[in-house]
Amino acid sequence: DAKPVPNLLHGICDYSRDHTVRNYEQLKSEYAKLNPAPKFRYIQLGTGVHSYWRTEEGLPLGVCPIVTKVWHDAIMNGYYDQ
Repeated sequence: DAKPVPNLLHGICDYSRDHTVRNYEQLKSEYAKLNPAPKFRYIQLGTGVHSYWRTEEGLPLGVCPIVTKVWHDAIMNGYYDQ
């Protein structure tokens, strides 16, 4: 009696070596095979590296603020409710 996998939400940075749309699409198709299948979403951030907090020009806190806002909004709006 395994528990279901919780819903998943990821932020993909443009300059992350391993976290690519291709890889996340592959993960999405694998999670879809589960019963019950969790929600699986990713957001392309358009900038950034794997370290969300790494500073960039115009982003003194990196992409961390937008990632935490997306997660906060998801939590507050029931995305993770099952």
